[in-house]
Amino acid sequence: MAVINISLSLAKSPVIDVGDIAEVRDFIKKSWEKTVRFSPEDSGQHIGLPYRYTVPSISDSFQALYYWDTYFTGEGLILDGHIDLAISNVENMLYLVERYGKMLNGNRTFFENRSKNFWVLPKNHKCKTLSFIS
Repeated sequence: MAVINISLSLAKSPVIDVGDIAEVRDFIKKSWEKTVRFSPEDSGQHIGLPYRYTVPSISDSFQALYYWDTYFTGEGLILDGHIDLAISNVENMLYLVERYGKMLNGNRTFFENRSKNFWVLPKNHKCKTLSFIS
């Protein structure tokens, strides 16, 4: 895994080594498939989703479709040509809105009392035209 060296100064903008950025981007591009999950059935605290989805971590933690993480993940998926995964993430969010009447923070039952205003944010229109905004 890459370590990014950032030098901070109150008087200047952060200095980031361009080589470090390239190394991180390469790691992300190679890791997309490791973040893909498919589990359509509800089980315990897990809320099943009808389409494949991405999770924000390749480790054992954060193994849910989280609303804000999924939006920003969608940006990267689109940039790296994984349009199909970006679409399925949006479809899963629409499924949660249809099922619960709101967008939960993630696909876990303990989020049923926590939700976000649902926006299929503007840049996601690159993968599918959606006009659902609450």
